[in-house]
Amino acid sequence: MEFQIGNKKITVYEGKNSDIAVFMNSDHAEGAEVFNECENCDKPFTLIAIDGIDWNGDLSPWMADAIFPKGEPFTGGADAYLAELTMEIIPQIEEKLKKTFSKKILAGYSLAGLFALYSVYNTDAFQGVVSASGSLWYPQFLEYTKQHTISTEVQCVYFSLGDKEANTKNPIMQLVDIRTQEIYQDMSKQCKTIFEYNAGGHFVDDTKRLAKGICWTVQQL
Repeated sequence: MEFQIGNKKITVYEGKNSDIAVFMNSDHAEGAEVFNECENCDKPFTLIAIDGIDWNGDLSPWMADAIFPKGEPFTGGADAYLAELTMEIIPQIEEKLKKTFSKKILAGYSLAGLFALYSVYNTDAFQGVVSASGSLWYPQFLEYTKQHTISTEVQCVYFSLGDKEANTKNPIMQLVDIRTQEIYQDMSKQCKTIFEYNAGGHFVDDTKRLAKGICWTVQQL
């Protein structure tokens, strides 16, 4: 099922008799691949892919300079997009599906993984988070997590990284491993968590990494 909400394209991959929804900021093609990768999950769920994302805007928690010489800066639109997601997009999806999901997971890869984690410091809407190869190198994000508390609604958080992701010439992105580990350790005191390494760098098997995280998270709820 596909439909439009504002400037976002929504694609629904519906699981049978599922009251769990996984919302994933991604594109249509990746959504189909991730859902297929999850076919052996023990628990049914509905995957909802949200396309039309302004990657450096919607998913960044605050403004930050570009990390590559020819890259785009981050414009810090996460709060606005999170409000749109929780107050407009998700209610309209449930209305169209004629269904209210009792458990909701927010999943994402790279900057979408950062946004998923950032969201649970700012909303009670989600019970689970998947941050697959999340951009937790983001400037000041580690400090933010130490100064704020996640929602008490959150039951579980999945973290993963490629085992070669920190092997980069970019000095900011070199911090991804150590910062992810520290955030994971701190969050493990607040809810059920897991951290996994996957083989390779950042651009390897993204759909499989997402699917792996989604299956684990779904099974915890």
